[in-house]
Amino acid sequence: MSRRNFDLRDDAIVFVAQVNGRDHLYLQALDHRATKRVAPAGEGAKTQPQGRGALPFKQGDWAVHLGLGGRRSIALPRTLVAIESPAFSPTGSQVAFLGLDAKGQKDLYIQSTAKDAKASQLRALTHDIFAERELVWGPSGLIFNSDATEDGHYNLFRISPQGGPITRLTRDTRDHSNLRALRDGRVFFVAWHQARADLYQLQPELPGGFQRLTQMDTGLFDPAAGPDGDLWGLWYHGGKREVVRLQKSVFRPEPPLPLVASVPAS
Repeated sequence: MSRRNFDLRDDAIVFVAQVNGRDHLYLQALDHRATKRVAPAGEGAKTQPQGRGALPFKQGDWAVHLGLGGRRSIALPRTLVAIESPAFSPTGSQVAFLGLDAKGQKDLYIQSTAKDAKASQLRALTHDIFAERELVWGPSGLIFNSDATEDGHYNLFRISPQGGPITRLTRDTRDHSNLRALRDGRVFFVAWHQARADLYQLQPELPGGFQRLTQMDTGLFDPAAGPDGDLWGLWYHGGKREVVRLQKSVFRPEPPLPLVASVPAS
């Protein structure tokens, strides 16, 4: 299990580290401060993305201070051997993650981040044969991608932190990855189309459940919350990934692509 292994809040980071062949979950306190400033005169952007809706990241836009506080492990049972995709709850009082047990069963779990939390408090939210890859926690609940689809492609699903039924959110004949849920309720992901990786937004009221927001010449990955409602992303250019700011004001949502699967709602 080698996918995203951390999640950030303003005051903490939760991450996975391996000790003696077994994954452990750690909580690290952060002292994070960022101040917006004007870039020095004549200082330009390093790169110019060739795609709609992307702006280059300029050095000098922000003054950032990042300090480290205390670190401690989060109590988990020894039956879990691998962990990935940890995600803070909106309040930071809990963390959800995908866990693999010694029998090879992979499911979605929730644990308290309190100092006195016990391993026995761990709750499993799923108990099925399907494989989950990524997990985010937004205002509407836990959103994850899974191959519990007709053709085995990874589409988006949602479950309440309290458990209960799982709701399918997207229907497509491609894998949906690079999930990101923002505090304002928006949910983004990345999908490939004709050798390009574009940014999409979850739109449950539309056929397929999503809209494409960008038309990149190469690929756009790992969306994250940015200032003023914009996004940060990693743009593939010149054989490497560059940080870009994606302006909300220039997104032009398009209808779902014609390759969306026509499948009756379950």
